[in-house]
Amino acid sequence: MTTLRILIFAHDNQGLSSTSRAIDIATSISRFINNCSILLLTDVPVIGKLKLPDRLDYVHLPTIARRHHEGTLGPNLNIEIKDVLKIRRKIAQSTIKTFKPDLFFIDCHPLELPSEMERILAYVKKEFPHTQIVWGLPDTIGDDRTIQ
Repeated sequence: MTTLRILIFAHDNQGLSSTSRAIDIATSISRFINNCSILLLTDVPVIGKLKLPDRLDYVHLPTIARRHHEGTLGPNLNIEIKDVLKIRRKIAQSTIKTFKPDLFFIDCHPLELPSEMERILAYVKKEFPHTQIVWGLPDTIGDDRTIQ
């Protein structure tokens, strides 16, 4: 019997919202599907301190600040954002290539970092055309002023 491989991408530029939701989803999946492996790609700095369910592990990406501009420095690495994005993309591509997911679940707003998501999705579609891609649309998208 083959193991169902699920890769979840959760970008959190403030707080733990997407990553917490991704962990909740992974917990539910792992309860109902014993024969699965779930890998979480996230940039949450405290991911290693969180309790994860069985069959879930993570790959940590370098952090991106909430408001970034091309040419500015990353919040943790003293390098330009374009270089931080390149590192993130290479980590994601290497993870995808090695893990070979059956399902790629995006639990973040894909337009938050559009160039990153476009390149990652293009890579998945080209290299792993059998992989199903799902966007986990949160209940609401926007800031407090927009949603009232």
